[in-house]
Amino acid sequence: MVLELIHEQQKTNPSLLFAYGKIEETKLANELQKINYKFPNELIGFWKEFGGGDLFETETILSPFPIANEFIYDIQTINQFHYSIGLDKNYIIFQENGSQMTAFDKQTNALVVLSKEDYSIENKFDNFENWFDYFWKVNS
Repeated sequence: MVLELIHEQQKTNPSLLFAYGKIEETKLANELQKINYKFPNELIGFWKEFGGGDLFETETILSPFPIANEFIYDIQTINQFHYSIGLDKNYIIFQENGSQMTAFDKQTNALVVLSKEDYSIENKFDNFENWFDYFWKVNS
């Protein structure tokens, strides 16, 4: 559903997504194994197809890993930074914008929208598709 929606919208709005670039499946699997969290198939599919990127010019879906000589935002770097300044390590951030970020709660697998100011929970979703539906509606 996620990939289909993005592809469909790109037909009429080519600047909808600035993608980092496809990631080969084996490389992606190896990198995700290092993170030690089972991400939903929809997000893995997004990474395979786009590698992460900026949606709606303001929303960044983080890359699953740093890419040498590229200035892109990745899960490992962003999470280490936020852990160092107080984010509970129970969360793993995969999306951010100017004032919020979305993370998986490692204990419940819920998706939580966190304030960047104090890491308070501003919204919560049971699964990736529900989060993406909300995310899409808010930004469209």
